[in-house]
Amino acid sequence: MGAIAEKDNICIVTEYCAGGTLFSILHQRRELIITWDLRLRILLEISIGMNFLHTNNPPIIHRDLKSLK
Repeated sequence: MGAIAEKDNICIVTEYCAGGTLFSILHQRRELIITWDLRLRILLEISIGMNFLHTNNPPIIHRDLKSLK
């Protein structure tokens, strides 16, 4: 939702997701049926977000993008 880029205080503020983490949705919550259309939409939205961060000047690098713990 926002970012802070002050010396010694670099933060990204994100939205709270009450449904859990992407890891829990993909790997732990067996009762959820995730269609391939939804998986592709999640992939596309993550890619758009990462592209936004990486194309800033200076770029913001996210070094821990994964759905595993």
